[in-house]
Amino acid sequence: MKRLRKNRSRLRAIGNQTYSRSKAMRGRAVSLRKRLDQFRELEVEPYFHQRQIDRELASIAHGSSP
Repeated sequence: MKRLRKNRSRLRAIGNQTYSRSKAMRGRAVSLRKRLDQFRELEVEPYFHQRQIDRELASIAHGSSP
């Protein structure tokens, strides 16, 4: 009986996890988008857009507006 109760609680925990995850996908899309923007600012630009940043910095240094 104890084992069955344990299994049931585990199943309920898994169900709650998946439910909360889907709820988060629906309810917190805005915060997810914000987090994605933060990730782009922090991680992606230094690696993939470094040339573009260098170009913009050079144009600023030369005083010409892009």
